[in-house]
Amino acid sequence: MIIVSDPIVKEGIKNYVLYKVSGKLLSEPIYRRFSDFFLLREKLVERWPGIYIPNIPQKQTFGNFEKSVIEMRTRVINDFCKKTAKFKFILQSEEMQVFLMTNVEANKVLSSLSDLNYNDILIRFKRAFNDYDVDYDIQSGKNRLLRFHSFVKKALLKLENFHEVVNLTMKKKEQEIENYLTLIHVFEDYEKYTLMEYADNDENKLVFFNPKNTELCEKIMELKKNLKNPYNQLNIWLEDDILDFEAMVGTLESLFNLHETYEKFCQNLEKIENDLKSIESGFTTIKLILSLKSRETDLKELNENKNITIENKNNIEQIIKISSYNLEKYLEKFKIKKLKRYNKHLTMFSEEQKKNNDTLNDLWECVSKDKNLKPKEIIPNNI
Repeated sequence: MIIVSDPIVKEGIKNYVLYKVSGKLLSEPIYRRFSDFFLLREKLVERWPGIYIPNIPQKQTFGNFEKSVIEMRTRVINDFCKKTAKFKFILQSEEMQVFLMTNVEANKVLSSLSDLNYNDILIRFKRAFNDYDVDYDIQSGKNRLLRFHSFVKKALLKLENFHEVVNLTMKKKEQEIENYLTLIHVFEDYEKYTLMEYADNDENKLVFFNPKNTELCEKIMELKKNLKNPYNQLNIWLEDDILDFEAMVGTLESLFNLHETYEKFCQNLEKIENDLKSIESGFTTIKLILSLKSRETDLKELNENKNITIENKNNIEQIIKISSYNLEKYLEKFKIKKLKRYNKHLTMFSEEQKKNNDTLNDLWECVSKDKNLKPKEIIPNNI
């Protein structure tokens, strides 16, 4: 478990925010900037192609020190760490080990990590994912993943539209709650400074400004305490889902890039084999005519290129097979999790709406039953 908490704004020539990182994996807390988390994810995505890596928001130029932004970043990078902690291969990865080192500048050390060739990537894939299906058909898998990619892209647009509406409604609801609490205060104020004159300065004839009306006072306190904005959690859920869907789009496109590279190696291998056949058959090619090298040297170089191309092609094929197989397995959990989260947040939203309505109904029910609101026969003093 890795926990991110207690953000600290450090002031100096250039201000920045440090986030406390703690947990069982660390002997003592360390402090990291948002850019460190961002770079960690970039490196994980780059060095684990085609593998789903949890997401964090993009860096932004302005507003980094606003309370709402710091709170949002603390939440999302804490979620990022909680999600990555569920993947054993990420926790054990070189990238994460470097990130969690004490007394180092994580940004510099992460940036200095060397590039991996396809053989390096395959070795770490085999070490991390030893349960993949060796008979997995990568073309059939690609077709299934292309269909899911099309769905995710459309779903992401729907999510973004949904989030826009909820975010706008959340702000209106916040204002509505504020206005409601102000309204209660206005009732109290009006009775205190206006109706007291009509009531011969007798507070017992009032409703909101009546100290003996303890039940109503309790209802008002409950209103101030319990009236919540149900759109807040809905907004957070949508922000998190958008991040998840963006990460899934990126994972799928990374995998499709591997497919393109694999196809290029296949085409290159076919071209090399054709050139070898031409030279071995005694045909003269334009390339050979323009080359100052001997036929034997050309054959040697082509065979060397052929071997390198075959090795890269086979390595990428295995990488695609492992990543596709594991991604399809993960998608089964992804779909179930998304359905459960939707049901959970819809339940929370409806319960908060109902609780708000009950709180308001209780208040106005109490007001409507107030004895001072019952009609009374008024007899003028001069009669």
